[in-house]
Parts: sequence; structure tokens; C-alpha cells
Amino acid sequence: MSLLSSIRERISSSFERWRNRRQEEKERKQIERERRLEQQLREEKQRKFLYRLGNDFEDYVITMFNPEKFELIHRTPTNDDTNGRFVHSMVYPDLRFREIATGRKF
Repeated sequence: MSLLSSIRERISSSFERWRNRRQEEKERKQIERERRLEQQLREEKQRKFLYRLGNDFEDYVITMFNPEKFELIHRTPTNDDTNGRFVHSMVYPDLRFREIATGRKF
């Protein structure tokens, strides 16, 4: 084998190894991107579930207070109510009642 063909073969083999490593790196990054996306989707699904669960709980708590004895004076708006816009009253407690007999607010 001549020196030139030996050099050519070593270069070719080095290039092939580089190309294989590069392809493996691309595949690894693609898998990581897919895993991150799946994780984000799971987190978003969980967040929506907990949000609905919180709203359902507030609805349940409201039913515990007899409207003849307690007046609901504040309920924090949901993101659905505000089309996703922030409303300053969202930082207040979610529910506020007033006992009609005494006027006491809680």
C-alpha cells in the first residue's frame, strides 16, 4: 500500500468517525428535545387539572354557606373570566363573605 493511499484511508476513517459522532449527537439532542416537550405537556396538563380542581373546591365552599345568612361579597375572578389578563384583585383571598346578622366579614 502506498503512503498516499494509507493517508487517504486514515483521513477517510477519521471523517467517518467524526460524521458518526455528529449524527449520534444530533440524535441525542433530538431525544432530549422530545423529552423536554413531553415533560412540559405533562406539567401543563397537571397545572390545568389543579386549576380546575381549585375552582371546583371554591364552588363547593360557596355552597356550604346559606345565602340567607351569609352574603358572598367577593370572589376572585378566574383567568377564564378575565381572558388571561391579570386583575389586581387576584392577589386577594379567593372568597370573602359577610354574615348578614352581624355584618362581620371573613
